[in-house]
Amino acid sequence: MSTATFGTWDYFVFGLMLAASVSIGIYYAIMASKRRSTSEYFIAGQSMSFLPVALSLLATYESSVMMLGTPAESYSHGIQWILSELGNETGMLINIFLILVFLKRLNLSTPFEYFERRFKSRPLRVLANLISCLSFLQYMSIVLYGQAIALQAMTGFSMYGSIVATATVAVIYTTIGGLKAVIWTDVLQLIIMNIGLLAVSIKGTIDGGGVLKVWNRAAESGRLDFSLDPDPTVRHTVWNLYFGRILTGFGFLFSPAVLQRISATKSVKECRRALLLTIPGFTTLIGIALAEGIVAYGYFYHKRCDPVASKQVETPNQIIPFLIMELFRNQPGLPGLFLAALASASLSTISSCLSAVASIIWYDLVKPWRPNTSENKGVIVAKTTVVLVGVLGCLAAILVSLLGGRTLNQIIYTFKSATDPPLVAMFFLGAFFPFVNTKGAITGLVTGVGFMLWLCVGSIFSDSGAPSSYLPPAPVDQCPGFNMSTTSFNNTIELTTFVTQTDRRSRNNTRSALDTLYNLSYTLFYSLGLILVLVVGICASWITGGNKTPVDPECLIHLDDIHCIPARLRRYLAGRDTDRQSFTLSQSAKAGRRQLHHEGAPLSKTETIQFLDGN
Repeated sequence: MSTATFGTWDYFVFGLMLAASVSIGIYYAIMASKRRSTSEYFIAGQSMSFLPVALSLLATYESSVMMLGTPAESYSHGIQWILSELGNETGMLINIFLILVFLKRLNLSTPFEYFERRFKSRPLRVLANLISCLSFLQYMSIVLYGQAIALQAMTGFSMYGSIVATATVAVIYTTIGGLKAVIWTDVLQLIIMNIGLLAVSIKGTIDGGGVLKVWNRAAESGRLDFSLDPDPTVRHTVWNLYFGRILTGFGFLFSPAVLQRISATKSVKECRRALLLTIPGFTTLIGIALAEGIVAYGYFYHKRCDPVASKQVETPNQIIPFLIMELFRNQPGLPGLFLAALASASLSTISSCLSAVASIIWYDLVKPWRPNTSENKGVIVAKTTVVLVGVLGCLAAILVSLLGGRTLNQIIYTFKSATDPPLVAMFFLGAFFPFVNTKGAITGLVTGVGFMLWLCVGSIFSDSGAPSSYLPPAPVDQCPGFNMSTTSFNNTIELTTFVTQTDRRSRNNTRSALDTLYNLSYTLFYSLGLILVLVVGICASWITGGNKTPVDPECLIHLDDIHCIPARLRRYLAGRDTDRQSFTLSQSAKAGRRQLHHEGAPLSKTETIQFLDGN
């Protein structure tokens, strides 16, 4: 295999995509220049229909983690990861019918506004905000790192230069255009991403010998197998991927980036359509990405030169960029198209993170501190926040670059398990358990974040990590400069793989309790963190005597909020809920209550019933 190069046409296609993204930001900046407001900047004036919002959600989560990490996962470990996505979407579906109407009725500016309203604690809201900002920063850093390693593999461009360049473009169009620019740029980028994914999969299958040969090789190497091992330290099994990830989907609607898009829709009906459309969309995209990894394995097996085993790439995360340069070496512009697709995936995610962080900082930290700030100054503060967060994201990405050797999927899901589950658990503590008090909530949150940070960092950096589950690589006898001594590397990988599988049970018997905890499958971390905070929060509330004052019924989920209950029964239950109605009416006269909302007070009883009917 000769080395392919990134040519003039490739740079042209790549640059054209970047220019188009910035142009959309400029267009919406000009369109909104006469109605500059924080509502327009953060939630698009609540004017978006379901289709662009759904496509934006798909693009947001189709980051470089999916474009690179998911194919790397199936290339190295097989296609079991699809079960994780199915489990996550099962949780999402339950969540949509369980709390969507409740969230839309609350009319929240940020998820953490709910914490202050429910637990009457300003410090709790600020603490949750800071934890969420940390989560977004780590997510942005991993996405930037993924984009950087691809650009480095395809063009030789500096990793650090790529990180800065990608973040700069995202900061520019997010800063000047606001959420509306982010959403419509996401739509454009989603189209480019899918063209890139399909082009690679189709071309790779043809050049790899055809569909049957590619997938037969994957089956023979164990990449289509599913493990039923009940051992929780096994990296991926049916149990920890599907059932362990259902709880992950429960936090989908409570993500600031998702809630921001919920607020941007015209009605709960449009919102529900957008969310339901994303579920099959996520499954389809993840399925294509996993198939792309299988195609890559079949292609390199056909060529008898595994780029990972032969050290032509540094990590499995660079498999797809390497494959692109091999497949399209004689088609100028097509490698640039894929790099544009990858950059689109990264930009859509980064811009959504920037917009979400700016939103929660404004509504949770700045506006309550300076409630009389004008709309123009508010927009300036938001744009400044976007720039500062972009700089911090670049610095964090440089630190993530030190964690090479693991797939992007594993890195991102491990670290997000330290921050996201405790915040989601806090929401469920408040909405479903009226007796949980402020002390219990704060104790649960601090305990959960502290324990999960320790566990996640320990599992990443501990020398006692779980044995490698890498499957046998493709042959290397046709690699450039191959000689007989090269085969020792290939054989060592296969031998190590089979030995670790055989000796795993004996290793478990000699492992300390701490090592066993570090060796838990990272797919269980999210569920562990969520359950831990729920248990600690409930117990701490019980020990401290529970709530001494009545909880605002608007902050609790009621049967009439659950959409899967028939409409007539919901109306009947809403009519019977006299305590809730009288409480809401008595509180509505208090002007201070309205200050907690970005666009007025919670929905009235009549409006709530209209929401339940989907209007």
